[in-house]
Amino acid sequence: MLESELKKLILAKGIFLHGCTHATAKDEVSRCLAIHHFDFAVEMVLKSIAVKKNILTSSRRDLDFKKLWSKITEKGIDLPLRMRMFDLHDLRNLIQHAGTVPSLEDVTNFKGYVESFLEQVVKNEFSVAFDELSLACLIHNPKLKKLLQEAESLFKEGKYKECISMCDEALIRATFEIGDIFSKAGMLTGYFGASDELKKSLE
Repeated sequence: MLESELKKLILAKGIFLHGCTHATAKDEVSRCLAIHHFDFAVEMVLKSIAVKKNILTSSRRDLDFKKLWSKITEKGIDLPLRMRMFDLHDLRNLIQHAGTVPSLEDVTNFKGYVESFLEQVVKNEFSVAFDELSLACLIHNPKLKKLLQEAESLFKEGKYKECISMCDEALIRATFEIGDIFSKAGMLTGYFGASDELKKSLE
């Protein structure tokens, strides 16, 4: 998978999860924001597929949500929950253009539908599990990447002390082994206006 595709999928997941945070609140504004986030995440994934399949030349090109969906399916790509996703987009438009406030039941239902959609589509079209998408995926150093992925797993399991310990180990390795800060100390001090005497003592 291209790194640009991976970044967009990770961002889409982050937007979805941010929407889930709003969905847990009871106020009207949070419910509106949750629906916007859910719709945004779905559209981002659709555009990622469209660019990958050369339906669109760039994610920046604007195309109506339902037309985009149709163009993707015309390529033989199976997109699940069509009517649910169309209902979500219609509700998002009503919120934005008519000031409609979704019910708590609607928000809860669409949260489940969107999560199911994202899980299926990301797995089928990008060959990666939705649960595995995280910023740690973008780290190139394999040892550091593994440490942070383990830290994320510990966090999900509620093992917060172990997670902090793993993050601490990752920071130490990134700073002193991978970044090799001691050998670069003299060079770095130059950027901050250190005296020649100090730079020489660090070299």
